Amino acid sequence: MQLCTQMKEAVRIVVAAAIPALLVSLAYQMLVPVDGDASTIDGISFPATVRLSGTTLRLCGGGTRLKFNVVKVYAAGLYADAGSLASFAGKPASELSKSASFYESLVTGKFAKTLLLQFHRSVGADTMADAMRDSLSKKLDKGALQKFSAALTTALGGKPISAGASLYFSCKAETMTIAFGTPSGASPTLKEKGVCKAFFSVYYGSPPISPAIKEGAAKGVAALV
Repeated sequence: MQLCTQMKEAVRIVVAAAIPALLVSLAYQMLVPVDGDASTIDGISFPATVRLSGTTLRLCGGGTRLKFNVVKVYAAGLYADAGSLASFAGKPASELSKSASFYESLVTGKFAKTLLLQFHRSVGADTMADAMRDSLSKKLDKGALQKFSAALTTALGGKPISAGASLYFSCKAETMTIAFGTPSGASPTLKEKGVCKAFFSVYYGSPPISPAIKEGAAKGVAALV
């Protein structure tokens, strides 16, 4: 009887330890076609394209941001000018996911790109602003960090982010725009050297804030180009 109890406890511990890894794996949800104009990432529909400064950007993969490896916060989709990633054409996801040059291009490339966050759950505006500030605190100097935080606060307008809401971070060269709700809405513009690089390094640098989002880009680009 004691041996049986010990075996049950051992199985419980193994299963409990495996659950976070399983959830992370599930969060790598690849782009699932919905129709000609949209795909889904972890159950949330993402448009196939967005427009930035007159350029059409295509969805290049994504994943889910988890809190404590369990709680889904938001799904993120990367949009970019596909031509800017042509040098990676023909390379499989397994190769891109290990390529420092691929991720470096996503972080430092001056081409137009957008990271669209769509929320699984409600998040307070202050909570989101604080989380972003914490993620960037070691990547930006105090002045640049304050300007980014002010731009994000202005975009959110002090309103809580409801489940299903969209938040766009768009960059081209050294200019970032942040839009809440729709990409064409009133958007604060931030022209501050290093902000775009710092922001995208949060997701595609080492270590990333979400391995799922980082690897999702490799899978998406491999399928795209």
